[in-house]
Amino acid sequence: MSFSTAPIVGMSDNTSWPQVFQHHDESILFVSAFVMSNSGKARTYGRAFIERLEKLQFDDVIEFSSLLQQMYMEFEKHIQSFSAGYFEHDGRVLLWSAKQGTVFLQRGEKFGKVLQSEEWRITEGKTQKNDTFFLGTEAFSSLIPFQTEEREARPDTLAELLAQRIQSHTDSARIAGYIVQSNVSVAKYETVEVVQSVQPVKKEEQISPYLYAGGQQSQ
Repeated sequence: MSFSTAPIVGMSDNTSWPQVFQHHDESILFVSAFVMSNSGKARTYGRAFIERLEKLQFDDVIEFSSLLQQMYMEFEKHIQSFSAGYFEHDGRVLLWSAKQGTVFLQRGEKFGKVLQSEEWRITEGKTQKNDTFFLGTEAFSSLIPFQTEEREARPDTLAELLAQRIQSHTDSARIAGYIVQSNVSVAKYETVEVVQSVQPVKKEEQISPYLYAGGQQSQ
């Protein structure tokens, strides 16, 4: 199975630095979205976190998950919100959430929240054809389209749509996310950065719960 991805990142301010990270090779895809918050040092800690991610070396997903959690614990006091996804080309997927990081899934006609937790939490399952995952910080969830046909668009098209929506948010410095779509060619799109706008915030519809079939959760 192959994947296509697109990131979206809000504009940082004096206290918060939203950012995303992606790594993919012949067997796995890993994406993460987070917000660092520490007065004038948020960007410094964020860059240090990314450098650590880039240097991770592991033999399997169990070791990777352990190393990722260790990294998170080291930076925890600076992280405002965090989510991540690890996708294997055989369909296996692991998802992480901490500090209300969110993961939503569009699967066929079903859509809903897969994972959101204040404490470090993992869920595991299998990716299916044409799944679309929305991984992001807590504030990212308010941007997700509520029309099914919009959510089923290509990741780059969705990123452009969300970039328009993010302009109506006064807290864009808390917004970072990734869109991951299965069964399409792996591609990396440019990060979409946005500027502030005075447009009114559009109220989103409430999303009904959705059980991630076959998934397992652990702390």
